[in-house]
Amino acid sequence: MERRSASVRPGARVVATAPSPPPSYAPDLRTVHDQAEFSVLEMHRRTREGARQHRFAVLWGRDRDKRVITVIEQIRKLGVAHAFIAYGEDEGNFTVIMAPWVAAKPPETIYKLGGYVMKALRSALEEDIWDWAFGSPAQFDCPDHVPYGKPFYRGYVGPLGMLSGRKDELLGIIDRFDLK
Repeated sequence: MERRSASVRPGARVVATAPSPPPSYAPDLRTVHDQAEFSVLEMHRRTREGARQHRFAVLWGRDRDKRVITVIEQIRKLGVAHAFIAYGEDEGNFTVIMAPWVAAKPPETIYKLGGYVMKALRSALEEDIWDWAFGSPAQFDCPDHVPYGKPFYRGYVGPLGMLSGRKDELLGIIDRFDLK
């Protein structure tokens, strides 16, 4: 006796549906991977050697605030997006993770990048205020905060703010997607 699926009538045409495309967060960003907790995005940048792709992770907070993308676009417009491999936001706390090659630069360079992050936050958020943290994956276990910032934005170079509790997840994403 032939068995038939209860959901398909005999003689009915079965149409396969294509998987839905990943969301597009901005015209200049391509979504490589997307799930509820994080996304991996890619942007193109011009270098002396030609065009290059730059991949980075966005670790979403509970509210999945899309203004993170606006801040990232401002950082890209300032020409320093290639220096960062991950961004995260949760309840008004913004965290930026430097690429390992940037973390090896002199402190003056790192503080200058922090200034770009502050400028991007001001430009993208206008009236809203987010605290921010700025560091590298090597600083997850760093015990001290080094204050940096202006009156409206409090930033830290050191422990990685809202991402500290997501250390293993972030390090796994960096390895899995070869973010550098």
